[in-house]
Amino acid sequence: MLCGISMAEAGIGEQINKGADDLAAKARDLVAEKTVSEESRLWAALGYLIVIIFPLIVLLTDKKKDGFLAFHSYQSLILCAAAIVLNVLIGVADFIVGLVMPKVISWLFAMLMMLLWLCVLVLFLVMAYQAYSRRRFMLPVIGAMAEKASR
Repeated sequence: MLCGISMAEAGIGEQINKGADDLAAKARDLVAEKTVSEESRLWAALGYLIVIIFPLIVLLTDKKKDGFLAFHSYQSLILCAAAIVLNVLIGVADFIVGLVMPKVISWLFAMLMMLLWLCVLVLFLVMAYQAYSRRRFMLPVIGAMAEKASR
């Protein structure tokens, strides 16, 4: 009892378990970073630079047994698919707005598409660097999906 409150009531046990889980995950990542081969690093980085081809080669061959490589391949493909879906949505919105508004508005959508692809390009370059640096960097939503798919 701590000041009349039990440890269970204070939620200390849950905090300790969460902290232990976080430490275990970090330890696994550190061990994985040290055991990633040079070939896996290169293939994972190329999966972000040559987007559809390299990840598909990895996932359709025995290379998918390498968890690090499979994770980055799935993340690359999912990120590419998300960028294409966003591009299509912006194009559809441009078409619909273009039917009822002047064409000047279309320039805004064109700029939005260029900004989207510029951000995607920068993100792919950063992710290629992360993969080559042996980091299993997880993007917020896409990373969890890739982690689940790579198991």
